[in-house]
Amino acid sequence: MIPRTWPEPTAVRRRALARRRAALLLEAMLALALLATASALLAGVVRDSSARLDRSLDRAAAADLARAAIARIEGGLATPETLNGPAPAWDPAVLLTPDNAAMGAPDSDDIPITDAPLTDPDWRLAIETQPSPYDGLTLVSITASRTTTAGVSFTFHQLVRLEAPAHDEVGDTDELAELIEREQEAAARGEATP
Repeated sequence: MIPRTWPEPTAVRRRALARRRAALLLEAMLALALLATASALLAGVVRDSSARLDRSLDRAAAADLARAAIARIEGGLATPETLNGPAPAWDPAVLLTPDNAAMGAPDSDDIPITDAPLTDPDWRLAIETQPSPYDGLTLVSITASRTTTAGVSFTFHQLVRLEAPAHDEVGDTDELAELIEREQEAAARGEATP
């Protein structure tokens, strides 16, 4: 029989320790790679969510601009021709200028008077008008779009009465005012009104 030689116990321990260290290093590198991959995926999801939120907020702002423009046209404060182009700025501090500050805006003491421009260069209004089949009404289409971000827009369609404002001067009386005056005079004389 041939005697077998066994390695020394310290050499066996060294090899086992080296294998454990290698396995631990490999495990740590795999964990680090998984963490880096998960972090990159999570950062991508956060970035996409942030971009979607920004687009959603821009779309809501475009809808507000379009609706506000329609309200200004309906109220006779503006015409489609005057609003077509760069969007009016809707910030109260910008809208309150020295010229209109005397009109008595509510809480005008709290709003600083400024000479800032009255348009917002980031937003643009495209307004189209078309005749409608209804007497006295015009179909107004307003598209509010952001010039700095492609694809962000909102289009609003509404039937609007586009007539010149009625001519009214201080002291003029209309039919209703005359009727009220007659009823007051009749009541003062004690007569019954029909």
